[in-house]
Amino acid sequence: MNRAVFFDVDGTIRHNNTSKEDGCCYCFKYDNVEYTNGIFEAHRFLQNAGYKIFWVTMQNCIKDRLIAEDQVSEILVRMVKDFKDYGIHIEDYQICMSSRETDESKSLYKSYGVNKLSMIYNIDNSKSIGIGDRKHDVEAYKLSGIGTTIQALNLYGDEKCDADYYYSNNHHIANLDSLIQVLRVAHGCNDIPNLIRVVKKFHHVKKVWGDEYWITNSNCGNYCSKILVLQPDHISSLHYHIEKCESFTVLAGIVKIKHQDSDYVFINGDSILINAGDRHRFEAIDFPAVLLETSTFHDDEDTYRIEESK
Repeated sequence: MNRAVFFDVDGTIRHNNTSKEDGCCYCFKYDNVEYTNGIFEAHRFLQNAGYKIFWVTMQNCIKDRLIAEDQVSEILVRMVKDFKDYGIHIEDYQICMSSRETDESKSLYKSYGVNKLSMIYNIDNSKSIGIGDRKHDVEAYKLSGIGTTIQALNLYGDEKCDADYYYSNNHHIANLDSLIQVLRVAHGCNDIPNLIRVVKKFHHVKKVWGDEYWITNSNCGNYCSKILVLQPDHISSLHYHIEKCESFTVLAGIVKIKHQDSDYVFINGDSILINAGDRHRFEAIDFPAVLLETSTFHDDEDTYRIEESK
């Protein structure tokens, strides 16, 4: 299954226009779209981390006959093109309307929109992220079983509610750095120093791409276990083993792993099995990462490098 990020639109991707002349939080013309600071970079960051990106927006202005649904969709289509021009692919969007103007009603109908996209695109909600600025956004994500909820705090959104994390995206504070710091925490990167303190007592091997800590390596029992600490801007060798089979589990961070001819992006909790003879390499994306390697016995002479680490 895939993992995704579900973005709210007004107050999250674009500033709502409560302060504009129409006095409404909805956007009725594409020319009035004002993107929040750093939102393109934030989308690109999440796309590079292997998330599919969706927009789910509550537009009760349609129900109130302030604008037609096809006009709302036309604005969103033009926004999707703006992101495409930056190399960002928006998988799909969902327009939602609630029967009543209450948080309970809005969260229920918005959760329907999230779940509809999840079913169509085979999304694992428990490994996905929901980002919005309103209480009903967070409640909708929780109703849908979204694993991580993030509230964008802005000039016209709600006060802090029961989200897992918060960041600011108002006119005065760029949101990219704030959001990336939240993602560092959500992906366990802030736990890396504690993990290293625990494993430092084990045998240490310095690598071009970071550090190996050997927990055990038994020829008699034919098993091996290591902790790998990967540094960004480096990449391991592309290599294979004739005898050794291994699995990698991400304990913290975001890791890109090449396996044979395919590239995969994994986050904390994800695992992959590498059979003997399979070509593979790994690298941390954007910030440090920690891998648990579990394998059969490791023999340096059983490592055949196609490309060196760098």
